[in-house]
Amino acid sequence: MSTDKSIQSGAQVDGCIPASFKAESGKQNLMASLNSWLVDIVRGGHVGDKPLAVGKDFFWSFDNPLAPLNCPAIGIMEIGLFDIGKRAFDANLVGFTADGRPIRAVQNQTLVEITCYALDGDDFGGATKKVRELRDRVVFALEFAGTPNDNDDGFIIPNIKLRDFNQPGAPVVGIIRLDPGGNAINEKYLVDANNNQLKTYKLLVRFLYDEYKNPL
Repeated sequence: MSTDKSIQSGAQVDGCIPASFKAESGKQNLMASLNSWLVDIVRGGHVGDKPLAVGKDFFWSFDNPLAPLNCPAIGIMEIGLFDIGKRAFDANLVGFTADGRPIRAVQNQTLVEITCYALDGDDFGGATKKVRELRDRVVFALEFAGTPNDNDDGFIIPNIKLRDFNQPGAPVVGIIRLDPGGNAINEKYLVDANNNQLKTYKLLVRFLYDEYKNPL
């Protein structure tokens, strides 16, 4: 069969994915949910260009932008995995609603690189100290996400909710969490090879995320 004659971009095919397709809980909503949660929980971050807003002490940098890096900063970029994890099974029960209805989900996983940046200069020599402090804030937030208080009246840090930003009100369609299997966060302190004034603390974080497959 001639490929060039049989494949037509304008052909109508039953079951095709429409151009307007948006995944309810795909990668775009995953990263948008994680980024939004981090901005809310790790206080002190400025979203936007220079200068830092009053009361802010670092910039947020998403998806390794082409624009020059503002320092100090926390950068977030998904790397992904060759093996994306478990896929849909009707029996994948992940919990129950408050009124006892079962919650079933598809479980996925991914790797996200979170990098803390700071730059030494003529009037500042604390870049190493700064990236460690930023690292500590991020790790605390991730490790305690969803952990109940001792009084059992709430969370130390709220859960990372997976939201569908394509819908009004960005409804919750799942949950994001650290891989409980261990070694979910791997880290390394680095001095930039081309500019030894630039200090970085890289965190490679393995997340699991459950996509709810039935209404809550």
